[in-house]
Amino acid sequence: MANIFVQMRQSIGFLNAERRFCRDVAKKELIQEKVIALEEILDFAKEYITYTNHQTFSDVGDRLYYYLSEGNLNYQKVADRFKVSVKVVAGNVHYASKNLVSLIGIQINRIKDAEDIKVVRQALSEFGDIRKSVINPYDLPEFSEEALKSLYRGKKLKIGGIGIAKNSPPIIIP
Repeated sequence: MANIFVQMRQSIGFLNAERRFCRDVAKKELIQEKVIALEEILDFAKEYITYTNHQTFSDVGDRLYYYLSEGNLNYQKVADRFKVSVKVVAGNVHYASKNLVSLIGIQINRIKDAEDIKVVRQALSEFGDIRKSVINPYDLPEFSEEALKSLYRGKKLKIGGIGIAKNSPPIIIP
């Protein structure tokens, strides 16, 4: 499985280069919409991956955030900064990439392959719904009274494709 963060960054670079040489106004607008959508998803990834930490009491979230922001997607920089091996960083990034793809991989592919601005905007609106469900699942309209009761009893519940349990607080992005 490829690193989705590198793929998105490369796609943004290719789209920006294509936009510079494009003479068709409609195609330029489509490319611009794709770039904006992919950048928004990449910004969400920076915030989201710190919460996907699968190891308790570790700095995995900090490593992943550094990898996406100041580390410029470079394993070696992150490994040097946090004094861990490159393999550990690669494993953390692989796990986070896999987690992000399982959450919004369909929308990313639809944005990349879109031939119309409407498709990009629709995928971005679906991404917005997923983003809301990840940030605070209790705000979703499909969160019924029965769902709240089952959460209160401690049962696990799936809403919008995301598993939620009683003791898991909603993810809050500052």
